[in-house]
Amino acid sequence: MRIFSYKNRPVHLGPYPLECLTRQRELPPMGGVPETQALNYDLADPHSIAHAMKRYVAMFDVVRDGCRRRHSTTSGPRSSSPAASSRV
Repeated sequence: MRIFSYKNRPVHLGPYPLECLTRQRELPPMGGVPETQALNYDLADPHSIAHAMKRYVAMFDVVRDGCRRRHSTTSGPRSSSPAASSRV
């Protein structure tokens, strides 16, 4: 027996009826929430998963931030002529 069916529910609303929840007018107290701290991936244990996580996070940093050296002006001489730059 199904208690809730989302067969006829619009897809953009998602599977759960969150619009039925009551809203609060004020924000919850944030005084007890600790400040964010940088993660430390440099652990002494060679079998720690932190070493793999460091490389994994670095990959996504490149995807998120982009390659910063690609548009560098120190990459070498460039020709202003399209014909000259198309020659191999």
